Amino acid sequence: MRRAVLMSSAFALVVVLAACQHDGRTLETPSTSCMSSPANPTEVCVPDNNLSISTTAASTVPPVFDTIDTESQGTVITVPQTLPGDGVLTVTAPWRDGAPIDERYTCDGLNVSPPLAWSSAPEGTVEIAVTLTDLQATGYVHWVMAGVDPTTVGIAEGQIPLGAVEATNGAGALGYTGP
Repeated sequence: MRRAVLMSSAFALVVVLAACQHDGRTLETPSTSCMSSPANPTEVCVPDNNLSISTTAASTVPPVFDTIDTESQGTVITVPQTLPGDGVLTVTAPWRDGAPIDERYTCDGLNVSPPLAWSSAPEGTVEIAVTLTDLQATGYVHWVMAGVDPTTVGIAEGQIPLGAVEATNGAGALGYTGP
């Protein structure tokens, strides 16, 4: 069940990035009735060697998993997906494909959103959206986030990027909920 979450999120990210690549539309200014995210936004606007994530476009996935104990949680999984055109999307999460997700990211643990990293979005991408769905639980939605700046290449554990908004998950709550 939990490995499906990673595969679903990788597929959803590919679909979103591919859809944004050629649409040519610009986003409307949000209305004042729009809900901003109540989560802890993290602003990472400039490259900094002390930060694990930066919003500068990178040719490779940033090292956002420096603090993960690979002995207890397995190695970082990288899922390559081919984008339309010449791009390849790589999504990285802190668990092995097919291995159990660390309890901290589940509803039995801390229920904190996992750190995710991906390769740079194709030129012309307007925004990035992230969805984590569970294919083994009839497409249960664990997390929906939109409005991520297209130069962002990762999300830190338990954080959402500045300017991003979260939607209601399958449990009816705003933000992330683990399997």
